Amino acid sequence: LYTGTSTVAASETVAAIATASGYLQSGVGSATYLINVPVNGCPSGSGSCYDTFAVSSGTPLPTYNSKWVLAGGANTITTTGANSAQVSGSNSAVYYYSSSNSDTAQITIAPSSTTIGYEKLACVRVSSGIAGYCVGFSAVSSGNYTACYVMKNFRYLGGGSCGTVSATATHTLGLVASGTSTVTLSIYVDGVLRGTVTDSSSPYTVAGSGFGLQGDGTAADSTVNEWQDYSGSTPSA
Repeated sequence: LYTGTSTVAASETVAAIATASGYLQSGVGSATYLINVPVNGCPSGSGSCYDTFAVSSGTPLPTYNSKWVLAGGANTITTTGANSAQVSGSNSAVYYYSSSNSDTAQITIAPSSTTIGYEKLACVRVSSGIAGYCVGFSAVSSGNYTACYVMKNFRYLGGGSCGTVSATATHTLGLVASGTSTVTLSIYVDGVLRGTVTDSSSPYTVAGSGFGLQGDGTAADSTVNEWQDYSGSTPSA
């Protein structure tokens, strides 16, 4: 029986087995320990950027992390102190992450009880003064989001064919842009492609990833838990 200590000074996976005379060896048990993991950054450059908003409450987004730049709306998003960001009052805002030139945005959103539409947005092709393309769910009805929509610079562009999605569970919502003369916007819910919307009328071509929020007057309804400029749980590169 091992009773000593094991020093873990950096993120690593620790594995162990059990053996005893007269018994078969056990399977391998393992645990991953994450040590001093940054709350935001781009470990491998653009396409690996993320932010978990892990800071004390009430800090304006660009003050907490100067990489966030307001693209449209009012500078009204602050941190909550609970690993999320929220917008105040009934304001609207879209920010882009200045270290990212990715055409992908994914946000993690907490369960919602009753909201207006478009409140929590994953946004791409965002740049200075241009709020880009953003995808958001519809308002909550009977515990579900009944649709999702894509906006272009705060104006409706098209429906995303998301179908009915439970609003009582946590989800990831992602948007991926491709093309230039005609831009195709692919919408993902929990990593599954749900639909596409296209834009060929003066489409946005400058890459940039970010997120947006629109308030309904209840701060708890208007929060995002995490943003990243890649799909899935880890960067592809």
